[in-house]
Amino acid sequence: MFERIRKLYNTRKYFNTLVMYAHGHFISIFKLIVFDTISTSSGILLAILSKNLIDNAIEHDTRLFLLYLSLFTSISIIALFLRSYTKYLRQLFSEQLNNEIQLKVMNNYFTMKWSEVNNYQTGDVITRITKDVSSIVQLYTLTIPTIISLSLQFILALIIVLQYDVLLGLYGFTIAPFITLISIHFSRKIKPLQDQINTTEGRYRSYLSEVIQNAIIVKTFQNEEGVVNNVKGIQKDKISLILKKNRTIIGVNFMISSGYTISSTIALGFGAFRISQGIISFGTFTAILQLLSRMQTPIMTMARLVPQYISTIAAVDRCEPFNRQNIFSYEEKTTVSYSLGININDLSFNYKDKQPIFSNLNLHIKPGEKIAVIGTSGIGKTTLIRLIMNLLEPEKGTIIPFSEDHYFINKSSYYTYVPQGNTLFSGTIRRNLQLGKPNATDDELFYVLEKACAVDFIASLPKGLDSHLGEQGLGLSEGQLQRICIARALLRDVPILLLDEATSALDQNAEEDVIHNIYQNYPNKTVIAITHRPSILSYVDKIIEITCNNEIIERTS
Repeated sequence: MFERIRKLYNTRKYFNTLVMYAHGHFISIFKLIVFDTISTSSGILLAILSKNLIDNAIEHDTRLFLLYLSLFTSISIIALFLRSYTKYLRQLFSEQLNNEIQLKVMNNYFTMKWSEVNNYQTGDVITRITKDVSSIVQLYTLTIPTIISLSLQFILALIIVLQYDVLLGLYGFTIAPFITLISIHFSRKIKPLQDQINTTEGRYRSYLSEVIQNAIIVKTFQNEEGVVNNVKGIQKDKISLILKKNRTIIGVNFMISSGYTISSTIALGFGAFRISQGIISFGTFTAILQLLSRMQTPIMTMARLVPQYISTIAAVDRCEPFNRQNIFSYEEKTTVSYSLGININDLSFNYKDKQPIFSNLNLHIKPGEKIAVIGTSGIGKTTLIRLIMNLLEPEKGTIIPFSEDHYFINKSSYYTYVPQGNTLFSGTIRRNLQLGKPNATDDELFYVLEKACAVDFIASLPKGLDSHLGEQGLGLSEGQLQRICIARALLRDVPILLLDEATSALDQNAEEDVIHNIYQNYPNKTVIAITHRPSILSYVDKIIEITCNNEIIERTS
């Protein structure tokens, strides 16, 4: 009983999800169905014409023979053009729908809670956005139109065959349910295999992404052979699963094809016997054979489409987390022109199955105050920043930005951020900077670059702001990249600046110059800087130390 309810729920869930993806494209799907139906039906019309063409040729009726020959030729040419146009229409719709669903999945990925985003490896996300979405798109552009058009073809062919010869028609019809049941039975094994294949593909892409991005580490430790062996191992796992899936599909197709080969042979012999008895003409027999083929082709094709449908269901399952779970809409961007402080009241937080990071934390940061956060590695400094930025949700407690006379709901739009490490994109320096302010002028760009002590080295580049950075900022030093990241954060005109080891790649003099420029030129901006560098501490108003006991110690610098 419960199993039936679960299956009904899952069927409804898949249906609702597939309807959601197809929303706004029902006309395009309908067009494909119509054109596919006309294209397949033309084959039935050609079978009827061929019957009359052959019978009139045998009877030496030249006038009717030429008439049916011209009709046969004309319809064949029209069908050829129609198939070509349908192919173009299918490709166009496929690309449009693929792009739209990819954007939808990617949009939902970026609006997931940060804690949920961390559950997915990069390669796995890319596999879902590309391979899984492609499988879903194929359902609308190929599977559904094909099933509907071939079903109509089967019905039309059956009706006409029954008119020509009832026994042959009934024979062609009775084999269909048997073949369909075989296909459905064996295709049930495909979904778990497809799930494993997609998971392995995600693991494969993630590993390739990691080793390519960290190629310098691989070469430094002379671990090229180990990396290649690991890649071979994942490839071996993937090939094993794919072969296992394909063996199932090939086995089903073999049984289907064998069944139809035997049935076609029987139909051929029986039809020849009917001709010898003078029951049907040779032209009628030729038409019946074509029509029986038109009846068999839909069943064989639809039986082979069952594995494709199973793969689509597996793809829907994998994309489901990016559609419904823990998704929230884009946060409204709120501009605040005055300085903000932060009140943290009774804040508690811990990651799943781990010791609490914070317990009943209380912290008061005044508007415009410059704060240094210190503590040993892994103690929770970056977690505190992410909680403040609203990327993580506390188990209890509140984080409330405030001005001198007003309290605000905490929003990401109050913050600008420089995370640890290199976070630049491939492209021009200008494009990377304008992530902080898309419409920024050159004067604004050079102003923040000057405060980040980056003007001189950018001016020395052949193309200046339009110099192109490779992947991961290839072409510049870590210190130069870090200063561009700081400039990008300063360009975003918001009241609170968060720095997470933002000057770790700079020498002491450059670091002091950058910090001095920020504090001197942005006196109203509240700054919270995570650091291990003692040189920064003399510039701040207050030092916050997170201890091993998850306690907060505050002191002035």
